[in-house]
Amino acid sequence: MASSEIRWQKFSNKKVCETLDKLVSMRNEIAHGRQPSVRKLTAIKWKGCVERLADRVDTIVATHVASRTGTDPW
Repeated sequence: MASSEIRWQKFSNKKVCETLDKLVSMRNEIAHGRQPSVRKLTAIKWKGCVERLADRVDTIVATHVASRTGTDPW
């Protein structure tokens, strides 16, 4: 997430990275057999963050591809 373009309103690039770090850490705990406590509200926030991240990355990639090829990729 080194690109400063990976951000959106009220969610800086630093905040995106911090949130992803927390999410990945929790995922790793679960994957390795631990049973961490996750509140429903936290899971909902993480889901929203991942959805916005996917949309943002999609836009950035499409813009980059279009700038290189002259055609929108999708």
